[in-house]
Amino acid sequence: MKKKTQEELRKLSPFLHRLREHGDGMEVPDGYFEQMQAEVLRRIREEDAKTGAAVHPPLRTVHRRLGWMAAAAAAAVLLIAGWWLFRPASGPAEGYVATAVEIRESDAAAYLEAHAEEFDLALLAELAALDAPDGETQAPPADELDEYLEELELEELEELL
Repeated sequence: MKKKTQEELRKLSPFLHRLREHGDGMEVPDGYFEQMQAEVLRRIREEDAKTGAAVHPPLRTVHRRLGWMAAAAAAAVLLIAGWWLFRPASGPAEGYVATAVEIRESDAAAYLEAHAEEFDLALLAELAALDAPDGETQAPPADELDEYLEELELEELEELL
C-alpha cells in the first residue's frame, strides 16, 4: 500500500517527490544552537553601541537597588512618624496673651439660675459640701437627695441656688 501511495505521489506531483529524496529539510548547521546565544548578544551590543542606547544592568542588580531604596523609604517613614508622635506640645500662638478672667459672684449666680436644669444636681450637692467648712455640712445620701429634688418645684430650686 505504501508503494502504491508513493507511485501516486510521483505521478501527481513529481516536484514534491523529488523534495522528499533530499531529506525532510530539518537540518541545521553544526554548532548552531551552541553559538546562537552568543551571536544574538553580540548583535544586540553592536546595535546598542550604534544607537547609543544604555546597557541595562542585570536584573539582580536592579532588585538590590530597589531593596536599598525601599529600606531607606521605610526608615524615613518611621523617623517622620516618630517625630510626629513624640514632638513637644505646641505652646500658645504667637502674640497670644493668656489673661485671667474674673467673674463676679452676681454674674455666676445669674448664670446658674438661668441654666439650673442643665446641671447634675447630685454633683452640685457634693460641691456645696466640699466648699463648706469642715464638720458643718455633709452631703446627704443620693437616694434622699433624689427624693427631695423630685418634690421641689423649679421655682423653689431657683430660689435655693
